[in-house]
Amino acid sequence: MAVQVTWGNAEHTYTLFKFSGRWTWEEYYQAIKDGYELTKDEPGVVNILVDMTEARLLPGDVLTHAEASMRQPLRSFDLAVIVSISPFVSAIVNIIERLYGRSGTHIKCVKTEAEAHQLLADHDRQQLV
Repeated sequence: MAVQVTWGNAEHTYTLFKFSGRWTWEEYYQAIKDGYELTKDEPGVVNILVDMTEARLLPGDVLTHAEASMRQPLRSFDLAVIVSISPFVSAIVNIIERLYGRSGTHIKCVKTEAEAHQLLADHDRQQLV
């Protein structure tokens, strides 16, 4: 499968969606369902780390599918961190952040998985304050 879903940390405060090779929107939506099944019994917000470093080209209609995911998420989250070195992915993330950031749901793009884990860990610490 081109999209794998696991826990991103031992505390279960965020999931890790790892994209590899060529993937389809059908695989993406199945991964969202798998992520929901993984997290459905967890109390509170579960955030998202999306690692696209091993993914190839994005399927078409990226904005349409991204908007649909943001409008009706299966589970609430307040931070999604996308890992990609692609300027195109970064531009898409910036557009989505501008559209949804004001509602309290933020999406950030970083270049390494280590940066993403750190950003999510910092976010978790801020929620405890």
